[in-house]
Amino acid sequence: MLPHIRRNPTLALHLNENFELCIPSDIEYLYGSRESQDLANSIKQFYFNNETISNTTLLNFVNLVTDTQVTFPTDRWIEMYKNMANSNRVYYFVFDFDGDLNWYKLFSKTQFPGASHADPLGYMFVTNITRPLLPSAGADSKKTIKVMVQLWSNFIKYG
Repeated sequence: MLPHIRRNPTLALHLNENFELCIPSDIEYLYGSRESQDLANSIKQFYFNNETISNTTLLNFVNLVTDTQVTFPTDRWIEMYKNMANSNRVYYFVFDFDGDLNWYKLFSKTQFPGASHADPLGYMFVTNITRPLLPSAGADSKKTIKVMVQLWSNFIKYG
């Protein structure tokens, strides 16, 4: 979502005027209802301290989208899956390394701290974006390449 808002700042204006659109889609409050407006106000207070979505609050927006569209749904799905009778093992992979080869951050020219959703790709595959950076990558990034390749190789081999 971040690249879209950067390319088209009117999207942020639209969300500011219609903040109920930031409510996760699985919460089925009727748009415009008191409950929906109250929840939108709570979300705005929690993530933005009642400020608007703007260039200075984009990291807050990233946190909101990450929590509502990735973290919470993933946690919920894992909880449901673990409670199924036929679920043996659940693997929850969290990548939080912020290094020289974070693929999506390089691709999207994102300067925020932390890892993005597709960042592990830069440590598992040589891409057009990461190839020129490999020779100058720091020791931590090179170690992360080894760890990621071993992790996924072992997962493929042994489950």
